[in-house]
Amino acid sequence: MTIRESSALGEVTARIRGAGGRVWLVGGALRDDLLGRPVGEFDLATNLHPDRVMALFPGSLDVGARFGTVMVRLGGETFEVTTLRGEGAYSDGRRPDEVRFGLDIEEDLARRDFTVNALARELPDGELIDPFCGRADLTQGMLRTVGNPDQRLAEDGLRAYRACRFAATLGFEVEPKLLRAIRRNAAVARGVAWERIGAELVKAMTAPRPGVTFELLRGTGLLEHCLPELDACYGVTQNRYHEFDVFDHSLRACDLAPAEKPVVRWAALLHDVAKPETKQAKGRDFVFYGHDERSAESADRAMRRLTLPRELRERACLLIKNHMFLYSPEWTDAAVRRFVRRVGPENVADLFDLVIADRLAHRRTETFQLPADISGLMERIEGLGAAGAALTVADLAVTGGDLLTLSDRGPGRWVGDILERLVEEVLERPELNEREALLARAREFLADGR
Repeated sequence: MTIRESSALGEVTARIRGAGGRVWLVGGALRDDLLGRPVGEFDLATNLHPDRVMALFPGSLDVGARFGTVMVRLGGETFEVTTLRGEGAYSDGRRPDEVRFGLDIEEDLARRDFTVNALARELPDGELIDPFCGRADLTQGMLRTVGNPDQRLAEDGLRAYRACRFAATLGFEVEPKLLRAIRRNAAVARGVAWERIGAELVKAMTAPRPGVTFELLRGTGLLEHCLPELDACYGVTQNRYHEFDVFDHSLRACDLAPAEKPVVRWAALLHDVAKPETKQAKGRDFVFYGHDERSAESADRAMRRLTLPRELRERACLLIKNHMFLYSPEWTDAAVRRFVRRVGPENVADLFDLVIADRLAHRRTETFQLPADISGLMERIEGLGAAGAALTVADLAVTGGDLLTLSDRGPGRWVGDILERLVEEVLERPELNEREALLARAREFLADGR
């Protein structure tokens, strides 16, 4: 959404002005609007006290009213409304020890992190307020802090990670002075809560090239703290099939993974993190036996540490664990069905996307032809899908309830065990997926005490 497309911004502005207040569009919302980028959440500043803002917008949320911030939802849109404020020292490297309300807009902008975020425009139609040359930095694609970079980074350690993330999401260059300051203030950045770091890295995955973020984190010494598994891949050479070391290959794979699939991008970033520990010499080359399963284990630990969402973590690790499959036309239909069952029908397309990104990242190339093994397996799976093959318990022509009617046993683990055995038989012989045939086979299992 753009500023002009917002249907609720005018109403928010009118209510604040009607109460005798003033309101400015600020921060990331104004920055993205000036860059012609979609605005996800509107950042507004006002001279009204947070209590007054909450009274104007019943149902608004106190997401930090002590620090001046109220979340307003109106017409399906979200507005973060923050009272103009000044701040005291940051003893904990995260939040100010004190907040002073009632300042003017330029004093408020002076407390912000980067010049491109220290812009304001009074609504409804005021002029751009730009006391720190943020508009010029937007034009030049340069990321600089407001004032002394050491002071800004010491106030909030997350700003170091945000700088690396903005470089990727905005496509900006980070001022060399800022990069040096990040290195000097690494101790503060290491004190940031894991969930805050994880949230920044999740945002980085939406960038055209997320690898920029991780390259900057490594260069500033922060990667060895937040993702030591990936940091250890730097300089680890591979075999003759790879032009890049494990670190650069991983970043390239991440960049080449579909931008709309964060699970694939995370899997691509971490799919080889166990290569440093599994590397073995074989003749004049190297092998990495078992690195797929070991990488999945390492990725799981890393993503847990960053408190990433469980579904994202589990799916990414499943893709990593299965990315080294070796298909050949000799596979039977049953083998293809077992492959889909192991990966999960809902994950097959993502796994192919991961493998394609992995293959593309082996070398610099202008052209890429889908490998015969991948295209062949895709065709086999599509054919099986069209035939309505049963791959999971849910696909069977019988249910657990049907099995309970065959026995005087009560519900228990035995039901699931028999259903799984039936799936195995149907994988070999799909024509067995008929209700009566499955019930007859289940009776045989029960009679044999199985």
